[in-house]
Amino acid sequence: MRVSFIACWCTMRIYAIQASHLRNSLENIMNEKIKVITSNCACYYTSIPAVFTSLFNYKKSLTNSRASFISFPYFQIKKGSSIGYIVRAFYGKMSDPVRGYAFAKATADFDIAHFHQSGEAFGYDSLKYFFKFANKNKKVVTIYRLSPIQKEKPETNNIYNSADAIIVSTEYSKKMLSEFGVKTQKIHVIPYGAMLPSIASKKRDGAIMFAGSPLINVKGFEYLAGALKILKDEGTPLRLKLHGYYMAGHREWAIDIAKKEGIEDLLEWLSFGSEDELIAAYQSSLVCVIPYTDYPGCFPVTVAMANAVPVITTNSMGIPEYINSAGLIVRTKSVEELASALRRIVNEEELRTSLGNKGRLIAEQRFAWPVIAQNVFAVYQEILRN
Repeated sequence: MRVSFIACWCTMRIYAIQASHLRNSLENIMNEKIKVITSNCACYYTSIPAVFTSLFNYKKSLTNSRASFISFPYFQIKKGSSIGYIVRAFYGKMSDPVRGYAFAKATADFDIAHFHQSGEAFGYDSLKYFFKFANKNKKVVTIYRLSPIQKEKPETNNIYNSADAIIVSTEYSKKMLSEFGVKTQKIHVIPYGAMLPSIASKKRDGAIMFAGSPLINVKGFEYLAGALKILKDEGTPLRLKLHGYYMAGHREWAIDIAKKEGIEDLLEWLSFGSEDELIAAYQSSLVCVIPYTDYPGCFPVTVAMANAVPVITTNSMGIPEYINSAGLIVRTKSVEELASALRRIVNEEELRTSLGNKGRLIAEQRFAWPVIAQNVFAVYQEILRN
């Protein structure tokens, strides 16, 4: 069985972390190397000069030098009427077929081409052309994140019927795709995986939140800010550690909200150079907060549970499927319920310990990478048999 991955492979991006661990665990099962194909994406593109600079230095940011790199610029397209928008839109219409073709050609000699859909260069536009040009092998798509057009025009999701198998992280996502017209029998629910490090016995304080872009009106920060204000006014201020990659304007938006709520002094913006640093930050936190309103929070919930960190999450996007009594679930956009849940975590040590221990146990049983890889390998075997 010869397998290739098409995936984001940029250091410390959450989708690259997931794909990298999955590849390593699958290679142990198959006793065969998996080929990774990646390309320029939008991670570092804050200006047009940065786009072209990435052609020469992007490889330095790859998680592993074994990846094959398709050097092809990517431009973020922001709606407007300027000449810049017109040029970028034209380039996008031209480049997406080329990128899709390049992905198809690079994976043509493999039994399975596994496309890890995240966004930008690895989003819907490249995927549809990849399907058009890839016809020699079995095709698997793991959906980390839908592109905006797929939400605006649900009928575009019929593209997944060109795949031999689709992997999603929640039953919620499976149901949604089925309603969009994707063949249910092709959809497999396999949760996110997580590393299971030893748990350090050190003091924990503050809350931690994965707040990477898209942040504006998606991850519920505006409601969490209101909850933190309530606690601060009560005399129990709670520090909030935020991490993630931020597109232009998103971090500034959050800072403006924090200033209006009077909690700017409680925010700490973190960046990590390694997964060990990420793990250490979670293990030093009292709670992981996932106040999302329209974004899958599978990555932070599995990291938190694997590190025995209790979770507070909203009841949206299927995240409660992961919790199973290892966290507190609140209504989406409810400032009062967020404040109440945070208050309980801060004040009830026994609750914190119990939730953290339950989360770790669930992670060991469901989210360990050997378990995840075995489930994915079973999908590969099934489609090759058929």
